[in-house]
Amino acid sequence: MGAVETHEVFENVQRNDPSLTELSLSWKGIGDDGACELAEALKGNTMLKKLDLTLNNITAVGVEALADALKINTTLTELILSDNN
Repeated sequence: MGAVETHEVFENVQRNDPSLTELSLSWKGIGDDGACELAEALKGNTMLKKLDLTLNNITAVGVEALADALKINTTLTELILSDNN
């Protein structure tokens, strides 16, 4: 999945796509920029329940953005951040 496809997935999260309840973005290299973009999309999402972001070079910056999003998003029940920075 390239940068364009990843951005399209983020847009689906933001549009609250009802068919998107689980999402694996492991090994996509989204880094902190992608994590922050995804965090913004998660704030308005009420469908996604599981998100796997394993091995994406996400640091404390990206994790903090995701944590802030989870203060608003109460639907996501499983966030996998294994093997990041």
